[in-house]
Amino acid sequence: MSGIAGIYNLDGRPVDGSLLRRMTDAMAHRGPDGTGHWVRGPVALGQRMLHTTPESLLEQQPLTDESGTLCLTLDGRVDNRAELRAALEAKGARVRDTTDAELILRAYECWGEECPRKIIGDFAFAIWDGRNQQLFCARDALGVRPFYYYTGDRLVAFASDPAAIFALPEVDNRLNLDALADYLVNNLADSEPTEFEQIYRLRPAHTLSVAGSSIRKRQYWDVDPNSVLEWKNPERYEEAFQEVFNTAVSACLRSLGSPGVVVSGGLDSSSILCWMEDLNARRELGAEIKGYSAVFDRQPYDESHYVRSIQERWGTPIHFCRPEPPTPLWGLAEARRGNTQPMSTPMAYLVQSLLDSAASDGRRVVLAGVGGDDFMDAPTNLAAALFTSGQVGAAWDYTLALARFHSVSVRRAVLLCLVQPLLSRLLPSGIKNAYRSVRPGVSCSWLRHPYLGRVLERKRSLPWYLRGRKFTNAGRRSAYNIIHSGYRIRALENWDRLAAVAGAGVEVRHPFCDRRLVEFASAVPDTEMVRGGEPKGLLRAALGSRLPDLVRHRRDKADFATLMNQRLIFDDADAIMSLLAGSRLEEIGLVDGKRARQHYDTYRKCYAQRLAAKQAVDSVWQLPSLEGWLQEEYKFNANRSDRCGLKGERRTGRVHLGQAAISNT
Repeated sequence: MSGIAGIYNLDGRPVDGSLLRRMTDAMAHRGPDGTGHWVRGPVALGQRMLHTTPESLLEQQPLTDESGTLCLTLDGRVDNRAELRAALEAKGARVRDTTDAELILRAYECWGEECPRKIIGDFAFAIWDGRNQQLFCARDALGVRPFYYYTGDRLVAFASDPAAIFALPEVDNRLNLDALADYLVNNLADSEPTEFEQIYRLRPAHTLSVAGSSIRKRQYWDVDPNSVLEWKNPERYEEAFQEVFNTAVSACLRSLGSPGVVVSGGLDSSSILCWMEDLNARRELGAEIKGYSAVFDRQPYDESHYVRSIQERWGTPIHFCRPEPPTPLWGLAEARRGNTQPMSTPMAYLVQSLLDSAASDGRRVVLAGVGGDDFMDAPTNLAAALFTSGQVGAAWDYTLALARFHSVSVRRAVLLCLVQPLLSRLLPSGIKNAYRSVRPGVSCSWLRHPYLGRVLERKRSLPWYLRGRKFTNAGRRSAYNIIHSGYRIRALENWDRLAAVAGAGVEVRHPFCDRRLVEFASAVPDTEMVRGGEPKGLLRAALGSRLPDLVRHRRDKADFATLMNQRLIFDDADAIMSLLAGSRLEEIGLVDGKRARQHYDTYRKCYAQRLAAKQAVDSVWQLPSLEGWLQEEYKFNANRSDRCGLKGERRTGRVHLGQAAISNT
């Protein structure tokens, strides 16, 4: 994790170098190991460096070729280094050193805009091509590294954090009210919009090319959702997964110093830690691994006994911390240093506590299990998908296996796995919409028009990645949807911004988001993913005895609904009522304040005696979270008149963006 930034004046004006320095100063927390700037006429590129690999110690960015006509700024890591270097040398490229930046610069030199397809790893980069007078940008296939951009009449700007873009005098942070409405109803399928009108995310697996007044976006990578491996021997799937998982984990272990692992006791993070220990046992790693885990004494969501079983199996040192939720729950002020967006999860404080602990131990690289739930399990509608595709026997067998695994009655399994999904598909949309509008805690009638109507229309519409697509069955459609959905992108960005403010900076790596693993997993038959009716059955089988039996045969997942509902219904009730009483969301015309307060009252009455209700948190968390962020953000950016699009008094002053202090009027 480093930070990149850049400016391209479309009208040909020379860039004022001080503006670029403002941008990189706003991201000082992302790169404490050095700053670089490159300014040539209408173009400027900057970088903040965090050293996380041995090769990164040799990097000097921005990086130019011998002629000075190509210049690169990179936040990223190349995982297929040997393969890429061999391909470059076969093309006659002269690779000057071993750095990842050099490999990417030469890849563009050889393949131009096709180069991202050749690169496997986590990256966001921009290249100025002086020969073609073009700015070329790219983001990795799964969206692990952030990339935000602004397009205006006179300039294009980009950065790893929106705060860096807001450091430019020409850019304001007027709110995108439709995006705020999406946040409030948890409609985050499209990763491109942000909470600001003129700031966008570059979608994962996409490139952005700017030449003169022409701006083009293009998708460079995808999976074939209907391509399925058909192997008769189940062991072949296990062996193939072991190979690709080993590749993914090993790629994440190229680090400066020994890596850490955030381990919850669930299958995903536990699999990563146990695989690393197995590599150590086979003398293929040689690292002093350390795990970081949270303890919740005597609480139903405590998972420390699972983590301790790993400790007993491998002897891994584990740092157990006892994170305390902030007061109020959304009060993660430190995480706002830089990235100016609201958190999309109430559990951010837990992640922040673990990453802070790893940073305190001097760990620069930490591995986490994000993506395991997305790519290593079958879609929840698998039984119904099998049934509707004519595989009635397979649907029945899977439903019975699930009933045995979860120790529920066959009747309940049939209801949850077959009847409800099938009814959801068969019921007319009008009936489903009417039900959603009256269901307690789920109604969003407190949104004002026209935002309510527009957000409901977006929820009903197909996301961009499903339009024009045909799938062999509903299960394939669901699996493809998971790959491209914006929800995981938000989760990855949350991890990234929390890592950026952890000590002197930590880089989080996600083996389950390795492009090669995702390509393999998307081609595995759904029934193999859940062999024997076990969620993540292939993962369990492939890890085998590497996992302690207690973890490998685990049947539950930690559910923090009780904790979250306790805070939102009781502990933070006064703070929430105070927020809603002086609502900025009401002031800007997005929310009906009276109905929002009624919505919160209804939630408290419905769930005060049912704190374990999972759907309750999702129905109310976004409201105080966004309200708290908006009130804090308006104060934070008060240096510009009406900058957030709020009606209020004109103000001038001094603000802090990252570690930079900038005076504005």
